[in-house]
Amino acid sequence: MSAEEDLARMVSAIVPGEAADQAEALSSGVKMGAVWAGVYRGLTQNGVPATVALEVVRTAVRAMLQPGK
Repeated sequence: MSAEEDLARMVSAIVPGEAADQAEALSSGVKMGAVWAGVYRGLTQNGVPATVALEVVRTAVRAMLQPGK
């Protein structure tokens, strides 16, 4: 279990319903941010220019967040 999952579990044990759901969503957002930061870092460490790496990540995130596609 990751630190983010531990935090979400602890918060959900302390706070009621909706706030716990928000804590879970925040935890998921933190995990996805870490994944995209890793993608960016991997690209830049392997010689991709920072502006291109940023555009790759930006495009991928937009595609992932578009509903129905």
